Amino acid sequence: MTLTTYYHATPYENLHSIMGEGIRRSWGGVYCSTVMETSAKWICFTRPQSKKIVVLPFKRLKSQMDYASFVCAEGIPASDIVWEDVRVFENPFFAGVEQ
Repeated sequence: MTLTTYYHATPYENLHSIMGEGIRRSWGGVYCSTVMETSAKWICFTRPQSKKIVVLPFKRLKSQMDYASFVCAEGIPASDIVWEDVRVFENPFFAGVEQ
């Protein structure tokens, strides 16, 4: 079986809890993409109140689907995150009011 890297993006404010608890399911799963930029753009667009966003890569068996975006049914333990590849970005859609 082939392992694929998936990317989950979230507001930077969530990083501390993710480091301890992993990525928790929300709205039915963990939303992710096989393309880092897709995850980053989506969270930037949907969270203009977040000045910074973080993109967290993790590995899973390759999905049967051939789509760029996925919903992972289970949470992602912190130990599964590829910490050395985590990226932080300034949100270009930042509206100037932080949460």
